[in-house]
Amino acid sequence: MSVRAGERAAVEILEYMDTEQAYMGQALSEVLHRKNLTGADRGTAVAFSKLTVENRQAVDFALMQLTKLNKAGRTVKNILRLGAARILFGNNTEAQAVHASVELCKAFGKGAQGKFVNAVLRNLARQKDQIPWPEEQNDPMGFYSVRYSWPKFAVEQAFSLLGAEQACAFLKYRAPQPTTVRINPSKTTREEIEAIFKAGGITAKNMWADPRAYALEGAENIPAMEAYRQGKISLQGLASMVAANQAALNGGIILDVCAAPGGKSCNIAEQCPEAKVYAFDLHPHRVALISAQAERLGLPNVIAAQHDATQPFEEFEGIADCVLVDAPCTGLGTACHRPDVKWNKKQEDAAALAKLQRQILQNASRSVKPGGKLIYCTCTFTQTENEDVVGWFLANNAAFHLTPLTLPKNMPGHSDEKSGMLRLWPQIHQTDGFFICAMEKIS
Repeated sequence: MSVRAGERAAVEILEYMDTEQAYMGQALSEVLHRKNLTGADRGTAVAFSKLTVENRQAVDFALMQLTKLNKAGRTVKNILRLGAARILFGNNTEAQAVHASVELCKAFGKGAQGKFVNAVLRNLARQKDQIPWPEEQNDPMGFYSVRYSWPKFAVEQAFSLLGAEQACAFLKYRAPQPTTVRINPSKTTREEIEAIFKAGGITAKNMWADPRAYALEGAENIPAMEAYRQGKISLQGLASMVAANQAALNGGIILDVCAAPGGKSCNIAEQCPEAKVYAFDLHPHRVALISAQAERLGLPNVIAAQHDATQPFEEFEGIADCVLVDAPCTGLGTACHRPDVKWNKKQEDAAALAKLQRQILQNASRSVKPGGKLIYCTCTFTQTENEDVVGWFLANNAAFHLTPLTLPKNMPGHSDEKSGMLRLWPQIHQTDGFFICAMEKIS
């Protein structure tokens, strides 16, 4: 296949996201599997679709200075978006981007609109330095919303939480998060796994979040590695490890009430082999994912079961040493590897999810025994879904109070672990944007 196949697949990925209202990860999986792309074609499809998605608001803003974008048909609109993204943010020459876009019109049976696409993109190439972006100094909220494709409410939250300097660094941050794994101490040692990585030409760097955590370079397909299949390593983000470690301090009976795909539950079980870790999820196919992970890792102390976290856990009333609530959220902290979350979330989504989060947290808290802990976390940074949810819960549950977190001593940046709340930021910690809170039930 030619590289043109990768360009066509990139448009199909954008199309799939529009027609199926799918996340980018779903669209990539579906289109790449269906077209069976490999090598350069696969790389082109992923790179071009991501370039377009992570800059979508900027691309649309630029195109709308030149044409009535909404009047273009869906396919032509996505061809224009891809071409504009390549012109404004890509490494190709402008002529390559324009020519490829015209060829894509032909490939999708839209040859008659090739002249229109050619004219719009040539105009964009000529005028790209005159695009009237909002000015950063006079309108920072508008600038970061348009130029870096963030919803305005998220920009406002970042400035409020971080201050101008760090907010700008965060909103501009595009570096991909490192691929991170944790080792399973019941099946391997650091010495053995480091030797395995070295033999496979993989560069492994021990990370701050956990002595078992490594960032890998040169590992293309970790689930295909023998060490992975044997349960010696697992893929897990650093922020997720930090959250799991708060729950692993207690042992005994531990509930993970929104557990799929099982990374935190299995991490806790590895650290607490004598504990019973009950991992719940609403959907049966996701419960199966948890069970499969536990089996691969040799963790009989993980008990996976289907349960709606908004409903009472009656058999666990007041007996759990720790309950972990990794609540459904807007996911805005994951934008580095899920760039579509930046333009498909609204402020109303955060408010609606906060209502669900309060319900789950309130329900889960009933399982905590006196002296036990309740850990609440999200992969977003809105105050609505984090401090406000915790504040509401504490105001309505006098038996609970904030309790200090236990954090690595070599953790980047400043953190007040005694406050009981922690925010992780990609530009500081090399993690997803994450919120973690620890509460204790009064004995």
